[in-house]
Amino acid sequence: MTTTTTPQQLAFWRKPPTPFTANPLMAGVSIHIAIYLPGTITTLAGWATGKPASAAWEDPPLLDHAFDWLAAMLIVGLIWYSAAGLRLDRRAVITFTAAGLLILSGRLPEPWASTARPLLVAALVGWLAYRHLIRDRSGWQTPREVALTFIPIPAMAMASTVMGRLGQVLPPPGPPRSQFEILGLDSEPELLTRIAQTSVVEEGTSALMTIGMYRRGVPVWLIFVINGLLRMDIHLYAGWGSVGPVLMAVTMTGLYLHFGRLRPLIVAHAVFDLAVSHLPGQVSGPVLLILTLTATAALVAWVIRLNRQAETLQTQLGHAQALAIDRPRDDAPSGERPPAQPTASTTP
Repeated sequence: MTTTTTPQQLAFWRKPPTPFTANPLMAGVSIHIAIYLPGTITTLAGWATGKPASAAWEDPPLLDHAFDWLAAMLIVGLIWYSAAGLRLDRRAVITFTAAGLLILSGRLPEPWASTARPLLVAALVGWLAYRHLIRDRSGWQTPREVALTFIPIPAMAMASTVMGRLGQVLPPPGPPRSQFEILGLDSEPELLTRIAQTSVVEEGTSALMTIGMYRRGVPVWLIFVINGLLRMDIHLYAGWGSVGPVLMAVTMTGLYLHFGRLRPLIVAHAVFDLAVSHLPGQVSGPVLLILTLTATAALVAWVIRLNRQAETLQTQLGHAQALAIDRPRDDAPSGERPPAQPTASTTP
């Protein structure tokens, strides 16, 4: 005689999980709180104490450790949230394994310690975006997505220019420092991994917030405002220069609302950061302009082709409907068939 175990008789950590349901807005808010809120608090504390952000919590030392633990717990909570839909014991294993990898990455020798964590964070946010943005799981659609990759670059260049000018006119409190010094970038591997992290995390968070608010009926203008404010918060270290990225946020939000594609926006962000950080100013500007004009021309050609295809399809549908009206259906009931036409008699 065999006995079956019901879900109620299982231990609580082995009970069947609640089915996963996508919630992009909650995912976007969770990412922003876990990854960017500690940086915002540190920046404001540095301004209040007149110290660099990296030294804002050094006095007393206990406060520094407490803040590090708070930031780590926020990341652990984000990992736990990313494993939703799994059984409790498996969810715990994944959470503590990923948290252990993040802790161990900070104890690696340089430059590995400064490059491993950004990649892990980018992978975590990419997984969250993959789970909650179902529409973006399909493959590339050439040439639309290739063109879409370069369309945001003029807006990003304008945002970078505004950010730099405002940073010079209204610099943030404290001694003047470059963006590399503020972000603590000392080597090429650190720069590349930070570009990968910012591209995935910023655009992934923006896309999750955008589609989440849109599905909840938030007005489109308010979606633009909220994404602009969040992008300002991400770049708050630049002081008044953080107003510049609002232009980029508006562009990215509009493109995602219209096309619903995240990967081209991530690639566009990464390409722009790589060009600005590695090409001389005399070269990066013309190169980005040529790429943008080429991509725009390709997008216009794609739109024209789509319009022609739509017109051809409409014409074919019109012909098919006309033939369907003129030709009676063989499977129609006898009461719906048209009466037979009388024919001339051939009998003498």
